[in-house]
Amino acid sequence: MKEFLSCIRYMKINPEEFMKYIRSISIYDLENAVIDLSDVGYVRTLGDMFLRIDYHESVHTGQLLDYMRTMGIDRPKIWD
Repeated sequence: MKEFLSCIRYMKINPEEFMKYIRSISIYDLENAVIDLSDVGYVRTLGDMFLRIDYHESVHTGQLLDYMRTMGIDRPKIWD
């Protein structure tokens, strides 16, 4: 899973390479590869971790849009 963690760090620099990596992951690995972060309280499958990352980013995006609305700033129309 070191490859996963280094890829997460790299995605900020090169999102195209990150997406290429994501597409290369098999269903088997998404369901069975385990990320052990028991030192901070949880162990998750790779697929679950990706879903949590995506959800987390969506929450923060919503927060930023709310702050912009509160300040009266025009907001980008990013939601369908």
